[in-house]
Amino acid sequence: MKTKHCLERMRPAQIDAEKENMASIYVPIGAIEWHGRHNVVGLDSLKAHAQLCRVAEEAGGVVYPPIYTGWLPGNNDDHTYMVSAETLFQILMELLVGFERDGWKKAILLGGHYPNYHFAAKQVAEQWATEEHTLEILPMVENRIKEIRGDHAALDETSMMLDLYPETVDLDRIGGREAAEGTVDDKNDWLEAPKDHPCRGIIGVDPRLSTVEHGREVNDTIVAALVGWVQTGSIDLEW
Repeated sequence: MKTKHCLERMRPAQIDAEKENMASIYVPIGAIEWHGRHNVVGLDSLKAHAQLCRVAEEAGGVVYPPIYTGWLPGNNDDHTYMVSAETLFQILMELLVGFERDGWKKAILLGGHYPNYHFAAKQVAEQWATEEHTLEILPMVENRIKEIRGDHAALDETSMMLDLYPETVDLDRIGGREAAEGTVDDKNDWLEAPKDHPCRGIIGVDPRLSTVEHGREVNDTIVAALVGWVQTGSIDLEW
């Protein structure tokens, strides 16, 4: 992954130069959460961060360090650590105030962990819209883009990681491609499957069907939509 636009790796003069070029800042909001035996627990944050780095490479701007603070009530999976929606809301609001103070004009809040959008980022945008601000914000979750179906640790997310961070995926942990059930059109819900099930905690098409090519197609679609918003202020979203 290229790091040229990563805020934490930039000196003040580099940040100022990039802001002059494109005054946009991008915030990946994820979680530490079970994503199957085959994926790393930081998937949501890593995924959103890498996608936003690709947006910055194409459109300019800087990428804020990934936020690993997520919210989901009642999620007691192994290696899963959440905070309250109120805490996440406050973090995002205070960050936006700081971004506006420093002269940024656009901000994307990309929820790699979907509940972060539904229960925090969306509410942040609604509150922001009731106040006077110079910073325009776009709260996003990837499956608001009509071509993206969304899942949890299944075909799409796992394929995205094969494209973004292939070293983090180990499909052999869940039996490999030959163990896959169904086709790429069959959605499954293994969220409450027994602990010894290879796909416990997964929702969507069997991740054992994942490929780099599919991941690249999904990532490219997401990046293109976000680049379009940065450059034109327009994005075609569902719901």
